[in-house]
Formats: sequence, structure tokens, C-alpha cells
Amino acid sequence: MAGAILLVFSVLLIFSYDTSNINFSLEGINDNFETALGDSLSARTDDSSVFIEGKILADEGLTSSLLALEGVKMEHALEITNSLKYQVDFRFLSAGEEFIVEMDKNKEFVKSFSYIPNPVTTHKLVRNTDGSLEYELITLPTEKRYRHVKGEITTTLNQALFDCKIEPSVSATVYGILECVVNFRYEARKG
Repeated sequence: MAGAILLVFSVLLIFSYDTSNINFSLEGINDNFETALGDSLSARTDDSSVFIEGKILADEGLTSSLLALEGVKMEHALEITNSLKYQVDFRFLSAGEEFIVEMDKNKEFVKSFSYIPNPVTTHKLVRNTDGSLEYELITLPTEKRYRHVKGEITTTLNQALFDCKIEPSVSATVYGILECVVNFRYEARKG
């Protein structure tokens, strides 16, 4: 934007230069510059985007979840799913995962699409110069932190994990691993 303004200003300066008198004239530049600036700002306003946020619906796929949004047409949903089908395994979509569709002001075409299955990973589609949606995987850096937690079962394993302030997702994983090894109904006892 600043480059365009500088170019317009430079062109206006060249045309305002009085060669017969070898004097530099600023007359008319201000009006021409304001007109050019106004035109460039209005062009930018016409090129605004509409962002539509959505989530994967329960027992639905990506296409159905996209079509549930106002302004997203079948052609948009199919273009997005066809562009993502080799990058994302749609069998593992979970209800509640977020996505964002960026469309032009009139909602005629998709400018970009972001599928965010977790806080670390974003699958992004961006319309490139040849008009197709180009895929990019964005992953934020993560750090593993290990901690040792010790507790005692007084009622149930789930309650013991909760008492040790273990996150529910970790509790579910621990329970899933141990239920194959320990029969909690008969073998797990108080203490």
C-alpha cells in the first residue's frame, strides 16, 4: 500500500514539473494525490474479506460441517475437501474441532481455509496466483515435560487421578492402558 502511494506520488510529481521555467510546481499535486489516494483506499475496501468460523459437527464430516455455515455453498465445500483430502485423514475428525473460512466480500469464492484440530496444528489452504488452493501445514513448537505423580486409590482409579490433579485426557489414557491389565472391579482395592 505504501509502495503504491509512493509510486502515485512520484508520477504526480513528474507531471507537475514545469520544464519551461525549470521550477518545481506543487499546484494541482495535492488534489491529484488525494484523488489517487482515495481511489486506492476504496479499491482496498472493495477487496475486504469475510471470515466464517465453524466447528466439526457431531456425527458429520467436513463437507456437512461447512455446508451448515451461512454463505458456504456446495462448490466451496467441495473445493476445500478436494484440496485437503490428500493431507488430512477425514476419518479422524472429531466433533468440536475448529475451522475458519476466509471468503471475498460477496462470498463468491474461498480465499483461504484453516482447519485447527488442536492448539499446535493448523492445516491451511491459501489461494495462490494461479487460482488454486495451496496447502500448508503449520505446527507450533512444543516442549515435552515429564512429571511423576503418586497417589493412592481410596474409591476409584478415576477419582484418585482426579485428586492428583491429572487432566481428564491423561486420565482417560491411563485408564485405557490399565483396564487391559487390571480388572478394576476385582483387583483394585482401597490403598
